[in-house]
Amino acid sequence: MHSLARALLASATLAFARPQGVIISAKGTLGTSVGMAVDINNPADANFISQEETVRNVVNACGRTLLKGGISQSGETEKIIAAGTFTRVEKGGDLTVTISQRTAEGSGPFTCDLDEASNVLGVSGQTPLTVQQDSAEFGTGNLTLTVTMPANLTCIGGSTGNFCTVRCRNEQNFGGCIAVQQTDVTPNVNVPDEIVSAEFEDDINAQIEQNKKDLAAAQAGLASAATTDEQGIEIAKAILGSAVNVGGAAATTTSATATPTGRRGRNRNRLGNGRSGRNRNNRFN
Repeated sequence: MHSLARALLASATLAFARPQGVIISAKGTLGTSVGMAVDINNPADANFISQEETVRNVVNACGRTLLKGGISQSGETEKIIAAGTFTRVEKGGDLTVTISQRTAEGSGPFTCDLDEASNVLGVSGQTPLTVQQDSAEFGTGNLTLTVTMPANLTCIGGSTGNFCTVRCRNEQNFGGCIAVQQTDVTPNVNVPDEIVSAEFEDDINAQIEQNKKDLAAAQAGLASAATTDEQGIEIAKAILGSAVNVGGAAATTTSATATPTGRRGRNRNRLGNGRSGRNRNNRFN
């Protein structure tokens, strides 16, 4: 199974996809963030975030890039912290997100939500955010989102204990995830003994059963791939059937209407997506 996981993660080059709606910058009170893991200078790359793929535990809540595959929120957050390439936010403050439209289908509308621990949420539990969208600027194809942080914002993620993940996407399932640092909060102490996290036996058993069900399809997808570069998408297509989108236009997404769980570190997704402190959430990441 591990070899299948590596194959899907490594080969997300989708020959038929039309990248659209890529986050090229996000600015709060200081500094600039960009979309996690996406090469914003490569027109062939984009971040695809499918609710169906998250539900089926193929990817995390931040989905996958077309060129690199599944995105690890915790891993990307630590890279961003180390590089110092992030923006700062405050309670009730605004985050200005600039999106390269690229095609007409990248125009939106966009919805955004928040994971205050940057790693623990999967299918549901994200905090919906208020979003105002401007029209694309003539000649540039860029549009702007004004995303308002909650008045009770409490970022506890990352090794510094004060990072959140903001996720934005449109109806075609394109968009991205952004790491932001909260400056008006006391950083959480993120050491193993102090992270509140729970995993339940029925969740684990459900994931094991889903893995068993998907194994034959994954093997068939791997066998049908003509080249190594095609393995990832063929496995995803085999597992998800017609639900997987390689063209962008046919995808659907679920708006961020979930109610926050109110408990830090607990992921309510039965398929095990996300856990505070480490990214162990799906078979293919």
